[in-house]
Amino acid sequence: MKNAFWLTARLAEPVVCFAWNGIEQLKHIEMLSTEARGALCNLLRARLEWSANPIVTSTFRRKRASTARQRSAKTINQGEELLASYPGICRLWTLYVDGWQRFVADFVTHSYPFSKTRKSGKRTRRSSIAAITPFLSDPHNGGRTVMKVRFADGSEWYYKPRSGCQEVQWFKLIRWINREGFCLSFRAPETVSARDHCWMQAVPSKRCRTKAQTERLYFRSGALAYLIFLLRGVDFHAANLVVNGENPVFVDVETLLHPVTATPPEFQEQEASILRTGLLPAIGCRDSHSGFTQLARHWHNARSGGVTSVPEPLVIGLLDGFNAMHAFLTAKRHRLRHLERLVAELARSEGRIVYRPSEHYARALFQSFAPELMRTARDRRSFLLHFCERNWSSKRRVLEECAALENGDIPVFRSSLRRIRLDLRPKIASEARMLIKRHLGFTENFCSPPGA
Repeated sequence: MKNAFWLTARLAEPVVCFAWNGIEQLKHIEMLSTEARGALCNLLRARLEWSANPIVTSTFRRKRASTARQRSAKTINQGEELLASYPGICRLWTLYVDGWQRFVADFVTHSYPFSKTRKSGKRTRRSSIAAITPFLSDPHNGGRTVMKVRFADGSEWYYKPRSGCQEVQWFKLIRWINREGFCLSFRAPETVSARDHCWMQAVPSKRCRTKAQTERLYFRSGALAYLIFLLRGVDFHAANLVVNGENPVFVDVETLLHPVTATPPEFQEQEASILRTGLLPAIGCRDSHSGFTQLARHWHNARSGGVTSVPEPLVIGLLDGFNAMHAFLTAKRHRLRHLERLVAELARSEGRIVYRPSEHYARALFQSFAPELMRTARDRRSFLLHFCERNWSSKRRVLEECAALENGDIPVFRSSLRRIRLDLRPKIASEARMLIKRHLGFTENFCSPPGA
């Protein structure tokens, strides 16, 4: 339906221009390059088009213009007719524009002091923003997403519109393990955190060049997996892991110290096991988004049967790293005491609580853009309420989920009431190793690639 996408783009363009005119007089807006401004406009444009596409497609199926000239002449009239017939899209676009303008204003406000105080070479100078890569996370709280920012001096940083206290404490733990003399050191990028945003030094993705590097990559990954399991992390999928040569770096750790939450019966078994971390793929799952499955791409670029394969020697490397970190932390009593202090500091910062996968929210959000639901606010809200009530959530959380989805966002919940008890018993570590072996090493879905 090329005609539908063409009309959607034509409808969205004046809205994007209007939105940009509203922030053009912002203080320090001149620090954004033309390319950076275009990327921010694309962020809004994509949200507008995504929400309107189902309606425009349905309209074109009912009314097909005979020629390209007729379509061009009727574009404005069709747009006015569409907005008049579906007031729900008008409300949604108004929210999108308002949220986007607030996000851009906050981003520029946060970027100016950061770029001004950052050191470039031997002198401190202000660096303009040369380029921006948006859409590095789900949209939350008015369409805010994580973005990669490249400054004029060539340095690249992740901008996150939330506090980065979790990442600060995590990399503090990583640096302490390096100082304590773990057999292999880990990479810990610089992180600068404020109350409502943070900056993290970008980590470039690189492939391992040798078999030895790949083996060290898997060993380090297994060691970090033990830390994530010990600190009760969840939702550590492939998008949260950057592989920098032989160094695995988790760039999003806001779900550490995750409390026990109500889960569906089919997932209750995972609650107390390493499966809750999201590092392991489900058995029989193709094209898994788990963290460990992504690592297999770095085994000489090998794939087998459409399923990313994890060779047995590398599974052994994961297990060796897992065992090594357990032995390292339990070898000396002062390490346990220091780890407990770090966990207490981590618990004082606000973390994210996950009640259902983001894919479920995204699917319900897209379904709510159906034409029959966008004619009145009541119909769309009833659909979203019905979706949110089909689980084990409390009434208050259902209303919060519904309100976020109504505004076109993926719901996100945060809490500072997170306390866990460190459990370093050998039995727990042994059960986790069994699950790693079962889900990665010795199933028909994950076999060694040809020539490995």
